[in-house]
Amino acid sequence: MGVESHKTVAHALLHAKSALGIDPELVVHDLSPNIFAAVSEIYGSQKSAVDPFHVMQDLNRAIQKDLSRFQTRRFGKELKELKVLRNFINNVQKREPISKISQQSPHKLPSCERNHINSMVCQIITQNVLNLSTIKDKQLFFQKIRKYLKKLKSDNRIEIYSFASNMERKLPKRAITEKAYMRTMKELFKKLKTLYLYFRKPLQQEKKRFNKKRWALFYQPEKLNPKRARLLTKLLQMYPELESYRDLTLTIGSIYRLPQNMIHDNIINDLRPQTNWGPELHACISTFKRKSAAIFRFRDFYEKNPDLPKRCRANMEYQNRCVKQIFRSGKNLKQMTRIKNELRLHLGGQVRNLLKV
Repeated sequence: MGVESHKTVAHALLHAKSALGIDPELVVHDLSPNIFAAVSEIYGSQKSAVDPFHVMQDLNRAIQKDLSRFQTRRFGKELKELKVLRNFINNVQKREPISKISQQSPHKLPSCERNHINSMVCQIITQNVLNLSTIKDKQLFFQKIRKYLKKLKSDNRIEIYSFASNMERKLPKRAITEKAYMRTMKELFKKLKTLYLYFRKPLQQEKKRFNKKRWALFYQPEKLNPKRARLLTKLLQMYPELESYRDLTLTIGSIYRLPQNMIHDNIINDLRPQTNWGPELHACISTFKRKSAAIFRFRDFYEKNPDLPKRCRANMEYQNRCVKQIFRSGKNLKQMTRIKNELRLHLGGQVRNLLKV
């Protein structure tokens, strides 16, 4: 089957049913609309069942896209604002000679979002420095800049204190000349760009930590060891707005953890998408509700077949991969006897050869 379309899937299933005489109790597949339609056409919709692996896969992929947007909102935009400020200062240096800075009107800086504390602080300091640089009286300029740096040193943030104290050491200690003024302005611009870097580094580090730790949201309780539990707790303490995603993946995951008599359709039917969730997650939940009958169909099947191992209930994709791997290895040059023996070993069941070879 080259393309997974309705036509090709239906053709393959029809061949399995008519030519090979395969009439299964249950046809397990993913959430593809083409496969749904083909299975319903050939075997009937009552035999269609969704593999739990693909349910959780679709859900977690949709959540991942939301987490990527959250990461961009939380870190990406502010990092970009700090880079824009740096580029702005670079352009001022290239466009305007230092000797003419004081002749210019106050500069209009790039805008920053008010909830981005780091970039807003940098914007305010930059604006104040540029405003001071327009003072034509050099004596008054140095008085004002010393006073402003002293004020910044009282800030409890190490980045601002370092900027102010390092800049103070660069101020002239003797007679104030035009050369001293130009040297001071160069240092101010240099230290401003260093200030942006001071604020960017922690954001970049936090972004990397978040990218590594966000996977803790998807750990199911049976795989939550003490180390992972601490990681998850710390993540939710730092980002409490992610609690809804954790609750969602636990709710859907409970379908495959709970005893048979506790698995009810309302686990999915009662889901209420939140407004801050992305379109992929809304579409995913909508699909689950439409296909809930196929998602829960394994309940009745397991009641009729209580001897089936739990691994089949949890993840049929593992069995599928085992079969594919055996046929892929060796470029399909293995003898049929060896293939059958490997399938029996990996799948732990009866293996029938329905291929005409």
